[in-house]
Amino acid sequence: MSEKGTEKEETLTPTSALYYDPFAARAQRDREKSVLCEVLWPAKESCIVIAAMRNPLTVALRISHVKVLYEGVRCHVTPVSVTLPPGDTTAYIRLNILPTSPGILRITGISYQVHNACYR
Repeated sequence: MSEKGTEKEETLTPTSALYYDPFAARAQRDREKSVLCEVLWPAKESCIVIAAMRNPLTVALRISHVKVLYEGVRCHVTPVSVTLPPGDTTAYIRLNILPTSPGILRITGISYQVHNACYR
């Protein structure tokens, strides 16, 4: 126990001494390294977001319903389907997003399906 105001109270996190999750720690490092930038997009104008994906398997992998996840203003997103080549080659996928009203738009990630399983 510590006195109030003299030290931070310790909380249980996924990477604390009692419990360690290497995947959570890696995800946290990736979030800390990510670069945030502000871009001015006009409302009612289609914009393109480029997502980089890799397929570590030795066979081609069909990915369907790839689309942008977002928060904020209303948008129209167009899902696409792609086939990722085998190996460690990075594939760049163009995703369309159309903000339909002015305001703040925050892109939070992408969503996709592989063999009818949805990933976010």
